[in-house]
Amino acid sequence: NDKNIGYGRANNIALLQSKTDFALILNPDAFILENDIQISLEVLKNNPKIALASPKIFHTFNDEEKIIIQEEDNYQATNFIVGGVLFIRLEALKKIGFFDKSFFMFAEDNELSDRSLANGYQNVTINNAKAFHSGGGSSKKSLRNTYRRFWHLGWSKSKYKQIKKGKLLVQ
Repeated sequence: NDKNIGYGRANNIALLQSKTDFALILNPDAFILENDIQISLEVLKNNPKIALASPKIFHTFNDEEKIIIQEEDNYQATNFIVGGVLFIRLEALKKIGFFDKSFFMFAEDNELSDRSLANGYQNVTINNAKAFHSGGGSSKKSLRNTYRRFWHLGWSKSKYKQIKKGKLLVQ
């Protein structure tokens, strides 16, 4: 894109062009080894009810929103999957809808995780695959970018809470 159109919109453009069964969204400040990709894809292939998945992510930010719903041998079903290292079953995404483009960045992964569960799919963390996500490393460090980041974080979290309370409809 010629300009920054936001996380959800940009990923929607790429996901709509994908011709595969699964996609991996990997933020520029994240990495995963090829073996961990293969492990993750095997779990997805063998479990058609999984819409969103991630390896165990080692990151520098708080993950307080995640709640374990169910424990299996090779994965944990959860309420929330972090968007920085995100495996997606594209068939499920086409049914539940893509990222909400009204979120510029932050909380679009929360909202998508909620829609996945509401449509009968699972969101899972894969126990024997791992990745690293530094968080906040996708843009140049500057006072202006720090301000923008925190502004978007506050706006998006507020909007997400309004949606959860049923006061806003997802567009």
